[in-house]
Amino acid sequence: MGYVEEEFLVSGTANVYDWPKLGPATVRIEHAPYTTRVLVRRPINRAKFSGTVAVEMLNPSNRFDLNIGWALSHREFVRNGDAWVGITAKPIAVAALKAFDRERYKELSWINPVPLEDPRNCAQIPNDSERTTENGLVWDINTQTGAWLKSRDKSNPLLYGVAASAAHPVQHLYAWGFSQIGGFLATYANAIHPLDVQANGRPMFDGYLIGTPVLGTPINQCAGPIPADDPRRKVHDTGVPVIRVMTSSDYLLAIAARQPDSDTGSEKFRNYELAGAAHATPDELYYS
Repeated sequence: MGYVEEEFLVSGTANVYDWPKLGPATVRIEHAPYTTRVLVRRPINRAKFSGTVAVEMLNPSNRFDLNIGWALSHREFVRNGDAWVGITAKPIAVAALKAFDRERYKELSWINPVPLEDPRNCAQIPNDSERTTENGLVWDINTQTGAWLKSRDKSNPLLYGVAASAAHPVQHLYAWGFSQIGGFLATYANAIHPLDVQANGRPMFDGYLIGTPVLGTPINQCAGPIPADDPRRKVHDTGVPVIRVMTSSDYLLAIAARQPDSDTGSEKFRNYELAGAAHATPDELYYS
């Protein structure tokens, strides 16, 4: 294949957000420290790299990381010379990594910045979560990973050691998500994407592939479920291409979030509903 896989432990600080209505998210808690795991699969030879990167928050539905985007699309990525980046995106998956190799992953941390005795640390949380950690760190982790891939930091594997005066090898970042992560991306595109534009004058991601977003993902682990008919379940005004894909086994569950195709400046949207397609296939899961 001519590809290499590299693993990084990436640290920073992330905000926890509130998002009570459609529009940009607002900050609930600032500057929570984190360390997460990032996988990079890329052409070994810089000349083979297309400049396109698929960034996938890894699916934690089985309580460990599933690289479903790579499983479904790796042949296309390799054929094109694209890079793929996978981000550990939930504390439950961190727990699985530590169970696998505690020494290797001992630095991983998604600690809840709100102490247990603080009333903002709610008792009612999802059943795959803990009050000592915070799912809502994921949004800034996703953004900051994208920023790292576009940076000239020497630790960036997609820089390929080019000179400061040379063009950056990364030309496009696309966010890829399926099932639970499809829901993550719908929330990210609506709530966090506008903040990226406000902060940088341009979006972090040049497009979104949102696969089977059956459920709406809350902005933090204390926020309640997003109702099926809530306008936040649809993707609005990103200004970049958005593709939403639903299978036959899923589309009725999210029918209220169906929206028409659009080619306006603020909405470049396509909705695909795949006849006869199941939510998942054995081949997809074997390679995840």
